[in-house]
Amino acid sequence: MKTYLKIELGNNTHGGRDLDCEIGFLTGEFSDYRSRNYMNDYNVNNEYQPKMGDTFYFLPGVTVPRVKLKDLQAEYKIKTVRDLESASVVFVGDKTFSKIIDNTWVHYCSTQEFKQFIESAKANGHIDDYYYGKLVTALEFYTEDRIITEWPTNRTLSDRDYSYHLDNSVCSMSSVRFDSVVPEYENIFTKLNTVSLYTDASLMPYINGADAVTIDAAMYQTLSDMFTSSDKDNYVIAMEIMANCNYFDSLAYLSLLFYHYGSRIEDQPTKNHVNFKTLRNYFGFNRGYCTLDEDECIKQMIDKDAVTVDNMGILLNEFNNVVKTYGDKTYLRVKQVAFSDEIDNLLNQEMLVTTKADYKPETIQVNESTNTTDIFF
Repeated sequence: MKTYLKIELGNNTHGGRDLDCEIGFLTGEFSDYRSRNYMNDYNVNNEYQPKMGDTFYFLPGVTVPRVKLKDLQAEYKIKTVRDLESASVVFVGDKTFSKIIDNTWVHYCSTQEFKQFIESAKANGHIDDYYYGKLVTALEFYTEDRIITEWPTNRTLSDRDYSYHLDNSVCSMSSVRFDSVVPEYENIFTKLNTVSLYTDASLMPYINGADAVTIDAAMYQTLSDMFTSSDKDNYVIAMEIMANCNYFDSLAYLSLLFYHYGSRIEDQPTKNHVNFKTLRNYFGFNRGYCTLDEDECIKQMIDKDAVTVDNMGILLNEFNNVVKTYGDKTYLRVKQVAFSDEIDNLLNQEMLVTTKADYKPETIQVNESTNTTDIFF
């Protein structure tokens, strides 16, 4: 990111052409209408292995509740520090950069052309020594090729009442996106390339401690029964179990709980309690939303590097009837199409059309009745 001059020109006399100015600075970059993923700009680690005596620094937007790290901190004598430079490990959250980066829309002008306009304004008596001196001082050592402006300034620069007005091609006539650092975070932002960054998700395996329960098929069925009961107190208990489980090892079944019962969870005030809010943040839910569809369940596996035979077998067993009924999804495909039993009987044979080529070198077949996966090479 660079520091740009921001200059606003105006007329200081009603109906006249005498110019005044306001000068400031803006640190950031032009993003050309694209929403930039700043997480990709830094070598952010997705896995954290605790070391004795580590010092933690949490950037704005990290939502891990510190109280849930007490066991980890006690075991490894870990301390949380307030000075980023004193930290051995710095954690960044999904919302960190939206906290420290402000997305604004600005106009701009070519620096060289702007200088020529000011010199012409001085030569034509349209700017007094005070404002001219301010501009000369600000521009003397300025090396960027663009100056940030606002629309009224660009309208002034291209005003044909000035014989030396600028052509529209050197001034933006429409606003462009500019990502600027929120002033209170400028000191932090400039140091991010000098520290070891880790996603807050890398702390999730340690959130609930080594003894946290893992949701398996039996536990999943128990939680499902609780969510389908008429007693809403059971919902609260089920949500508490979800919030205190081993997130990663329970990921497939957690996804299915949000898939089936997300709307019920959304109706519970408990969803905003610190324990459950941590789980919501882990899944990337915004506001009160807690529901996943089939593709979103699978995307959770992809994003969290949890695409395993076991996890995908659980999801495929769950979603195969949906695909049979409604057809392909983004991550789910109909393998073959056949006639009904009635047609098979009339033909006295089965006819199949394969819609997806066999995967080589291995084909994965899921056994629906046992919820296991057989692999044939």
